[in-house]
Amino acid sequence: MIPSLSLSRRLPLCLLTLAAMGVSSFPSLLWAEEKAGPGTEYDGVKVVNSDPVPTEEPLPVRIVVDETRVVKPFDREIFGINYDWEATQPSFISPLNPVIDPAPVEMLMKGIKFPLNRVAGSDSQVIDFKKSIGPVESRPGQKLWPWSPGKPLLFGPVELFSWLRKVDPDSHISYTVNLHQPAEETGDIAEFLVGDAKATKPDGAVNWAAKRAEYGMPDPVPVAIWELGSEIDFGRGANHWTVDRYIKAAKAVIPLIRAVDPNAKFAMGAITAPWGGTGEGQPPWRNWHQTILKEMGGDLAYITFHPYYYGFPVSSIDGYLDQISQDINAAGYKGKIKIYNSEHAVWPSMPADGKWEKMWFMTHSLGGCLGTSLIYGRWLNRPDVGPAAYHAFSAGPWWMISRQRKTERLHTSGIAELFRLLSKIEGENVVQSEAQGALTDVRKPDLQFDTAAIRRADGTLQLFIANRGGPRTADFSLGKDYAIADSCQLTSTGGMSSVNTPDEQPITVKDGVYPADETKSLGKLDLPARSVTLLTLKKR
Repeated sequence: MIPSLSLSRRLPLCLLTLAAMGVSSFPSLLWAEEKAGPGTEYDGVKVVNSDPVPTEEPLPVRIVVDETRVVKPFDREIFGINYDWEATQPSFISPLNPVIDPAPVEMLMKGIKFPLNRVAGSDSQVIDFKKSIGPVESRPGQKLWPWSPGKPLLFGPVELFSWLRKVDPDSHISYTVNLHQPAEETGDIAEFLVGDAKATKPDGAVNWAAKRAEYGMPDPVPVAIWELGSEIDFGRGANHWTVDRYIKAAKAVIPLIRAVDPNAKFAMGAITAPWGGTGEGQPPWRNWHQTILKEMGGDLAYITFHPYYYGFPVSSIDGYLDQISQDINAAGYKGKIKIYNSEHAVWPSMPADGKWEKMWFMTHSLGGCLGTSLIYGRWLNRPDVGPAAYHAFSAGPWWMISRQRKTERLHTSGIAELFRLLSKIEGENVVQSEAQGALTDVRKPDLQFDTAAIRRADGTLQLFIANRGGPRTADFSLGKDYAIADSCQLTSTGGMSSVNTPDEQPITVKDGVYPADETKSLGKLDLPARSVTLLTLKKR
């Protein structure tokens, strides 16, 4: 998101230091009391709380799967993560011992895969890449956010990309191009990331790929997506971009990137937070991406969107995705251009006293985990949705990992637990599935329960089940005789407002919650209230 810019739809955030994210004093608040307002993402927008009060009496639900109907190939890149350069650095460098130390992060994030890593959010449009590489001692300071102290970026691209390759050799990068810099700079950066380190250059010309090897990365960086700008429609004065200016800048950088990455996949952004309107006298929000599709569609693999939800429920977000998809199809790119939700998360609501920081915990509380889980259930079942990047690894207040205010102790949030569960999902295809019962209609704002089915090449079936409401008694219509081979489940010992701290971790993922017995047919299962379940099933 863009904490550094101010429009009527999104007020400027105050200093989101990692210290300010120590919100462990708020878990006792009741979820209903938090819904005093929709948060700054939705300024000027009326958002009605659609959450019914969960019953503690189990409701019946039927999960129906049709393996003959393939929704889309399963791609782990839907479980991507977004990074902000400045906010990522403190997770790897403690103020108490200012040296790069990835070991504590690796220990806390154990079991989490990193299939797609978007770099970066708002500071992608500010960072000077060349000042962020090379010998650490010679890197100058950079002011990446208005409140930034302007210190050098010590944990920069080389350090992050090397770390990601270490912890997940299959990780890919989604690189966000800084369109505020000259196009030639983008060409140099592309060469640094993916170019041939042994290529011959004209006399006097810098081989940036050779610089990459010199700085410790001999192999090219696996860039899966080149995202052209981020939320480029925001800004005032000299920073205000029209869609024509955006297209001109994109056209200037695409051939430079293709010169070193002929198979590059490009993404361009739809309007940011369209629920806030485009302003008096401005064209409708869809005009922006419709123009991009008309002028640039042949160059693109993705239209990006940044849905922040709860705020709006899943059904409302679906409506915006539907409109983007309709416009992609109308432009003649059905199946060729997908929607890339390159930033997404729960947006904290605004309390009655206007002190938004009181609600920051909502992003990574149990309620935040469940809201994001329902989004994943829906997107897995949408053939028009491709990759996605959760916001964020450590940018506040949406973080997966952070430091406590007083002690500087590093700890993970419930979102990290969710990604531990998501990392267990693997397969070949998403197949048709449906939840039948109360509060399961994905097109209604009171959605509380959803499911997705992923089939592996060996016939193993995984069921991802998100339950934001009360307990359920589930039965299954799967078309085949299946038995439980494995299971895991995210729950909390607290309520919707519970959060993980260095001392207490109420939100956890537990393995083997349902006994594995491949000789016994899957029958009814009791699913706890406010939980996320992953079942791995094998044919008997």
